[in-house]
Amino acid sequence: MWPFAIYYGWPSYINGAHSKVARAISAFDGYRMVVFGDDTATPDGDPLAAPIMAGVAARGGVPYGYVTVGAADGEPNHSLGELRERLDAWRRLGARGVLLDCAGADYGVTRARFDAVVRYTHSLGLSVLANAWNPDDVLARSLTMGPGDGYLGENDVLSDGQFLSPATYKPKLAKMAAYKAKLGITLYETATSYDLQHADALTPQVMAALQGYNIDAFHLTDPIYSCSDNVLIRPPAGLADGQ
Repeated sequence: MWPFAIYYGWPSYINGAHSKVARAISAFDGYRMVVFGDDTATPDGDPLAAPIMAGVAARGGVPYGYVTVGAADGEPNHSLGELRERLDAWRRLGARGVLLDCAGADYGVTRARFDAVVRYTHSLGLSVLANAWNPDDVLARSLTMGPGDGYLGENDVLSDGQFLSPATYKPKLAKMAAYKAKLGITLYETATSYDLQHADALTPQVMAALQGYNIDAFHLTDPIYSCSDNVLIRPPAGLADGQ
């Protein structure tokens, strides 16, 4: 598995960078892909986001944007036109792909809505990373998702510092592996904990649970993905070398 990061903080303030672009860029070193937060691509977003994303790309990382496609349960229910504008903004910033969040039926997203957004994202030359709790919602009988795209399994093994029941996550991981084999997609997994000082101890436990399911990329972070403190930990031991 290789390390990726979801970072919802202010890019130029990561790990105390205080608007020093080179320092901010180096804070993302070691992560092969980085998802930047929703507000980054808005008019009120970090004005240094573009050079930071370009710097991440120049050092071998792949910058991704974020768009929620959720239509219910507190999500904004953006029109397709609004979603296209947001995707356009990410492309202008230099994103190579976009996390389509809250993309499942539990957030009121129809398959027609999801597929329309995926097609437009692809038309911009961007890859899709889809996050839906039930993989079937975005991958069953898919005509839009394929090689170059990914599915995000969020906190299936470790959530907010609590290890979940294998009876819950094993069937989902098996389903994800089957979709990877069929569609050629990349599989991503996150895990969250309030105790990131012991990340090197937690990571092997989570990775052991993920073994056998062909997961490609892993990220261990806090439950709100750095948005409150602008802190991103280094890739834990055992990930930087792709083990």
